[in-house]
Amino acid sequence: TIAYLLKYIRAEDAQTDYLNIGPVNKAINSICIWHAEGKESNAFKKHVARWYDYLWVAEDGMKMSGYNGSQLWDTAFTLRAMLESDLGLLFPETLKKGADFIDKMQIQAEHESHEEFFRHPMIGSWPFSTAEQGWPVSDCTSEGLSTALAIQKTGLFKQDINDERLKSAVDIILSYQNKDGGWPTYELQRAPKWLEKLNPSEIFADIMADYSWTECSAACSIALLDAKQRFPEYKSQQIDTAITLGLQYILSRQKEDGSWYGGWAVCFTYATWFAIEALTQGKAYLGSDQQQESIEQACQFLLSKQMSDGGWGETYESCAKMTYTQAETSQVINSAWALLGLQAANIGHKPAIEQGISLLQQRQLDNGDWAQENISGVFNYNCMITYSSYRNIFPIWALNRFYKQSQTDTH
Repeated sequence: TIAYLLKYIRAEDAQTDYLNIGPVNKAINSICIWHAEGKESNAFKKHVARWYDYLWVAEDGMKMSGYNGSQLWDTAFTLRAMLESDLGLLFPETLKKGADFIDKMQIQAEHESHEEFFRHPMIGSWPFSTAEQGWPVSDCTSEGLSTALAIQKTGLFKQDINDERLKSAVDIILSYQNKDGGWPTYELQRAPKWLEKLNPSEIFADIMADYSWTECSAACSIALLDAKQRFPEYKSQQIDTAITLGLQYILSRQKEDGSWYGGWAVCFTYATWFAIEALTQGKAYLGSDQQQESIEQACQFLLSKQMSDGGWGETYESCAKMTYTQAETSQVINSAWALLGLQAANIGHKPAIEQGISLLQQRQLDNGDWAQENISGVFNYNCMITYSSYRNIFPIWALNRFYKQSQTDTH
């Protein structure tokens, strides 16, 4: 009924402080509240005040953001990139500010109506953007947890995220695992694939249920591996089972050419890095021959796509066509993802890696920045996203890993 729909809309408004989950239902909810309560109503005015959270002035003009930002996601990746080697410890103030933000963004309470309106449990999770927006995400929780544990390892400063909160993040990650062994984004897969026949969108594919994804599954598996190191006795058997099933799911998604399709960035270089990272870190959970063969095939795929200047470049068409589509020029973000994958595998290929590292160094601007190149983000196959921080995060991460491995080789 209309009354129930309005109750649902008002619950979403309350749960997210009128941000809603994204710009589409933000616009629709605004119209519904305007129609139901009028333009002078308090609820509609609260909606209007939040419109501006979605407007973003980018380097090439005004945009409507696909979310109210990527604050948690970018901060976690930035700290992980910095902490890849001991060079990151040279910037304790930055690490401290980032750690404080990670601390504040963990969701520590349920909304009173979350069960009534089918929300996945929240306590212990991290969102993609801010705790205020309040929608927990599986891989954002995983990146938040892995980052919090990485910060603790430095011993630089006392962190406010205690063991109970860290374990609650582990619990949430476990609760997100689908029956196929993989991890979705916001909730468990609750409906069959045929429901996509009712998809009302003209551009978004696979939006009627929350399916498992390679990147989410890799991030969740890695976070559980990190948690296992920190809390070896905590839910040990359950975590071992979850990791094993997660890694088996990742293996099942590998394509014949050795790659993985990326559902959340452009595209095969991204997911292939994530998959290699998880399979390498979780090698004790799989048969060594199976794991090694998979990683070697992945590396051969990446090497086959290296361009003459030493870099890698994909276009957004990879996402829609679901086949690797070469960009006209190499891209620093794709190059960084490929390099992170090859370095994580750590099975040779030194000349190719050195060529790629040299390209990243050459592309860096005098002020330390890298230029914004082709679009690098995507969701649901057809909607492209500009992640303005990626151009710095991932080259730094790849360079920092190269530095760390060079130091190890030296010693």
